Amino acid sequence: MRRLLPAAAMAALLCSVGCGDSGANPEPADVGSGADAAPAVASGMRALLDARCIGCHQPGGTGRGDYTVDAEVLQRRSAIGSAVAARTMPPWMPDPSCGSFDGDLSLTAAELALVADWAAGGEPSEPVTPETAALPDPGPPDLSLSAAEAYQPIPEELTDRTACHPIGPAFATETLIRGVAFKLSRPELAHHLVLFAVPADQVVATPAAGAGAYSCDSMSMVAVAAAIQMAQPYLLPAGVAVPVPAGYRLLLQVHYNIAALPAGEPIPTITSALDLWTAEAAAAQPLNILPVNADELRVAAGDAEGSAASVTPIEQPMTVYGLVPHMHIFGTAFYATLRRADGREECLVSIPSWRFLEQRVFFRPASEPLMLQPGDSISLRCEYDNSYANQPLVRGVRLEPRDLTFGWRSVDEMCELNLLTVAP
Repeated sequence: MRRLLPAAAMAALLCSVGCGDSGANPEPADVGSGADAAPAVASGMRALLDARCIGCHQPGGTGRGDYTVDAEVLQRRSAIGSAVAARTMPPWMPDPSCGSFDGDLSLTAAELALVADWAAGGEPSEPVTPETAALPDPGPPDLSLSAAEAYQPIPEELTDRTACHPIGPAFATETLIRGVAFKLSRPELAHHLVLFAVPADQVVATPAAGAGAYSCDSMSMVAVAAAIQMAQPYLLPAGVAVPVPAGYRLLLQVHYNIAALPAGEPIPTITSALDLWTAEAAAAQPLNILPVNADELRVAAGDAEGSAASVTPIEQPMTVYGLVPHMHIFGTAFYATLRRADGREECLVSIPSWRFLEQRVFFRPASEPLMLQPGDSISLRCEYDNSYANQPLVRGVRLEPRDLTFGWRSVDEMCELNLLTVAP
């Protein structure tokens, strides 16, 4: 039996990737010279870059390169064309035939043709009008906060490690948080991030875990937000917010995967910061999280076609604004289906080609919230490749296959869908 859980339970339920594009999808190294290109990016391609790319590829963004600068775009011309042709850029996993989500970055056939023509040396001048809605512009943040100390991971713990970092001072009055932009200096080394609010007097340093690390345990935590992919701010729908009580301060919990560092690269210090957007008290509804898991998961060592499945009944009425599918590095496909009490079925999200470093919150359009009622149920199916060829490299050494089970480490697996909900 499962029940609707308050946002304060997110830590135990939402083990989700927070890796940005800086490590997720690097452009190929053989970037084009731009020798045959015009000195400026043609208007058609510039319009597409502005609509789909510069959210990540700009100063302070998580993508490599500054695509606001024509000269840099032209230098990376062939790399951009290759990444788009391979469908690794822009990063967007859901099948567009299943569900509708805000900020859809996928490219239409006309947009793909435009990029291919441009990458081959053409100069398309007619812009292609994006057919999907961009993420809303949150405007300037209401607060910008930083951790007072940088974090220095210790060499003895180079695999999965969870550390917490205090961000900013305690809040003098209750504050409603409706949006967060996570700013980690090395986002590709984070398996996930969760932002909590905790009583200021409960924040305790734990020097043995490395400089800048604080305890994540034994506190009265209020979950504020989770980073799934840090390229864009995490923004709740209008009228939804998380209340942070007076006297609480923010604590950023980071599940680090330092093993993702290339072999021989020094262990870096890591800095953390946040931008926050707030809401008016009269407009806010509290956010809840409903976890849906296939936790009876087992994939044999060497199995290239493993799977897990589950059916979870809905026990309370709720309105769903966002979906958070989650697997780890062995995942290959993710499918979630809603079955209504009367037998009708609705595809919630379909990801036929899973990419570990491109996970994010998928918000439904504000005009199309998902209404769930008792008697409905949600089915999950996750697929995995646990073959030798798909084992991860840890500091340059490929691991041997072993049986996979449900667990929080990057080298364990999950089949999980978290629903961001409010009471009706």
